[in-house]
Formats: sequence, structure tokens, C-alpha cells
Amino acid sequence: MRRRIITSLMAALLPAIVVGTTATAGGTSGVPDSPARTWGTNGRVTAVLPVGAIVIVGGDFTAVTDTSGRSYPAARLAKYLPATGTFDLTWAPSTTGPVYALASSGDRLLVGGNFSKLDGRSHASLGAVSLSTGDLD
Repeated sequence: MRRRIITSLMAALLPAIVVGTTATAGGTSGVPDSPARTWGTNGRVTAVLPVGAIVIVGGDFTAVTDTSGRSYPAARLAKYLPATGTFDLTWAPSTTGPVYALASSGDRLLVGGNFSKLDGRSHASLGAVSLSTGDLD
């Protein structure tokens, strides 16, 4: 009997709880109709590596795009700074083909993919650059 009363009470209150949590005073959810603009790339991102306070992205893209839609060169590798919501435009290593894998060891970023050059030097699909400067390691 007690179980039946609790079940009936829950069934009666559940719709009120759900409605009460999704509605606001104005009758709308408070969620904007369109998402905020954010940084991005002009191609596919195939590798993401968080390292401390930065995030390295690799893939098959040639530029990063800021929140206003302005593009900046980024040859398949880019360094994202989550604290500011921007890319580090001074960090600019490059590859001649897509990047598929990223790993780090200390200040060294290991880059793997389908490329013949890394930062202008011959590196058949594997190489390393500095996480802090982007220079060939």
C-alpha cells in the first residue's frame, strides 16, 4: 500500500518537476537561437592533443579562422590556447600533407601523417617540433 502511494505521488509530481526545470520566467529556455562564433580551421582536424594549458590540433587544413571569420595561415598544425580562446599565430610548423597523429614528450611534439616534409625538411611521415617554439626538433 505504501509503495502504491509513493508511486502515485511520483507520477503526479514528475511532469511538474520536468516542466519547472526547463521553463524560465519569460517562458523561453534562455538558449540563443544561433551558436556563438568560435575559432576553427578551413579543413578537417584529425588529431587533437591537450598538453598542459595548450591544445595542439593537426589535420588537413591550411588556415585557422578567428571569431570574425578572418583566416590566418596554418599548414596542418596549430596551437590552441583555451585560456584566451585563440590560436597562437606565432607558432607555425608546417607539413606537406595531412597530420593523423600527435604525441608529446617534454617540449617535443611528435607528428605523424602522410607528408614528405616537416618545416621544409625531408621527414617521411614522422617528425618532431618544439611545443614552445614550433621549430624543427
